[in-house]
Amino acid sequence: MKALLLPALAAFAAMLLSGAALNAQVSHADSALIRRFMDMPDSHAKVDSLFRTASRLRRSIDTEPLLVEALRVAEETGYTEMQYMALDYYGVYMRDRSRYSEALDMHSRALEMAAAHSDTMAQIVAYNNLGVLYRRLDEFNYALDNHFKSLKLSEQLNNTYNISIALNSLGNVHISLGNYREAISYFERCLPIAEESGNSLGLAINLNNIGEAYEYLNMLDSAEYYYNASLQQNRKINSARGEAISYSALGKVLYRHGRTDEAIDLFAKALEINLQLSDHIYVANNRISMGFALVEKRQYRLAEDHLREGLKTALEIGSKTEVREAYRGLARMFEARKRFEEAFRYERLYRSYADSIANENNSRLMAHMEAIYAAEKKDMEIQRQKAEIGRHEARQRLYAGGLAMAILLLALLALIIRLRSLRNRELVETNATKDRFFSIISHDLKNPAVAQRDALQLLVDNAGDWDAATLLRYYGVLLKSADGQVELLYNLLNWAQVQTGRMPYRPVLFDIVSALNSDITLIRSMAERKGVTVSAVMPSIAMVTGDSNMLAAVVRNLLVNAVKFTSGGGAVLLEIALCSNGSCTVSVSDTGTGMSEEQVRSLFRIDSRQSRKGTAGEQGSGLGLVVCRELLEKHGCGLHVESAEGKGTRFWFVLRST
Repeated sequence: MKALLLPALAAFAAMLLSGAALNAQVSHADSALIRRFMDMPDSHAKVDSLFRTASRLRRSIDTEPLLVEALRVAEETGYTEMQYMALDYYGVYMRDRSRYSEALDMHSRALEMAAAHSDTMAQIVAYNNLGVLYRRLDEFNYALDNHFKSLKLSEQLNNTYNISIALNSLGNVHISLGNYREAISYFERCLPIAEESGNSLGLAINLNNIGEAYEYLNMLDSAEYYYNASLQQNRKINSARGEAISYSALGKVLYRHGRTDEAIDLFAKALEINLQLSDHIYVANNRISMGFALVEKRQYRLAEDHLREGLKTALEIGSKTEVREAYRGLARMFEARKRFEEAFRYERLYRSYADSIANENNSRLMAHMEAIYAAEKKDMEIQRQKAEIGRHEARQRLYAGGLAMAILLLALLALIIRLRSLRNRELVETNATKDRFFSIISHDLKNPAVAQRDALQLLVDNAGDWDAATLLRYYGVLLKSADGQVELLYNLLNWAQVQTGRMPYRPVLFDIVSALNSDITLIRSMAERKGVTVSAVMPSIAMVTGDSNMLAAVVRNLLVNAVKFTSGGGAVLLEIALCSNGSCTVSVSDTGTGMSEEQVRSLFRIDSRQSRKGTAGEQGSGLGLVVCRELLEKHGCGLHVESAEGKGTRFWFVLRST
């Protein structure tokens, strides 16, 4: 079992045997505590004691020696369950100290051991920790994948506590991606779970996270509301640390609002609590925030005191981010006091630390990418060797069959002739497409635009003679015509972007149900004005891989078309179904006018005019479906249709699901 330990663990185990090394890291009292554990006989009880003590004292002493010893004894005594629990905790310890490669190894080993022992709860913890780690590394696809796996296993166990953790983590990833509204939707899904399960601390955290998302959206009133709600919840459960976090967050929002006096008061409350808790990173942050606010109040001496104290604490704990902000605050303070030489000196220090942080982040990312590259390179070499073996076997078969080669040459000749024929056909189709494109521009854009101009002239000439009802009816006709022109223009622009390669395809793992919610609400409102019912049958989550913007545009276009060709009293249905083979089927059906077989056959051809008016006279060019098909082709799937005149139409496509 000793072979499983990392070399680093062996080095730290050796340090445990040295009293001088221990005294260099922790106080005499802490050293005595650790030596007392070292003297205990190796047993499961010793591992439990070491692990519990490391968890309890993680903020007051360097707990790495305790974790190293816990891992050693767990491995030597065969205490498997505690071994992968300690690995996970050790991974978190390393992650918080930016030792990301070691953290990744620890969490991966913990996950492998938990899976081997069918410990679902431990797998949930490992997946969640891996997700947090990948988010720190800006590997957001991996982060989402691991958090979704944690969510799936938590739902299988109906474990509401870990469901809320997974949802909250997914929200944090979307915060990092800048998808703030998507983040809010995940955080809000946590709220009823926390309330029903009585998880008051989780509720306070969710409220704070929602406030943070609104702050990023620059919706400061909403951010203030949720930060206040989080503060009340923290007070309710007597969470001093939570209160300090809420005070600090509220202070920053009020500072941005220009309510500087209130912000200073909140920073002071947060600072008082964090000093009592000896939470040095937050002490540094509070002092620096206080310094910025006091500069605004021109209380320069007090501002300098707080900024220098914050800088001192940040340097002691090695927080480069807070050191950078302290230098920025001092530069601003001296600039306000017109002491430009000192301001320039601190501005240079600020820039130096900013560059240092950026370089460190790039170095960590490069190291991680190099590890991934090395693994991929190894896989490619294996594939290359397999391909070489395959080519060797192929050559042997070719040497043995000269006749087969002759047949192959004939087949190649036939293929060349066929490709040449296809190329000529493609040239003909390209010319037809060009003619159709200019036809749309000259007819569908020019003629209605001229007609709208003449109609507006008629409206100007007769505005004094027509009554309000006539004018309103006339305005409605003009608006409907303009809507048709706008829709055509959007479709033309999208089609042109696809044809010229200016619409980039960016596939990611995402929840298509969540991505479509806002579009469904908008189209449902549009349909209600026409008297058409829009309904949706979907699972709560449907994870697919693709470009979320492209797929949302496809479904939105299909729904708008379905409403357009359905009369009042009719119905439109959106269905999303997860299949047993791992795919996801998306379909849009309606009870509208339907199409003939001839219309269906030429539906996706831009060179065949398919412009039809909707049941309420809505304009259309037939170009939207061509764009939908080409967007889906980028995802490796086709757009299918079945229809009958007078009975309605159904469009559907099938996506890969994860």
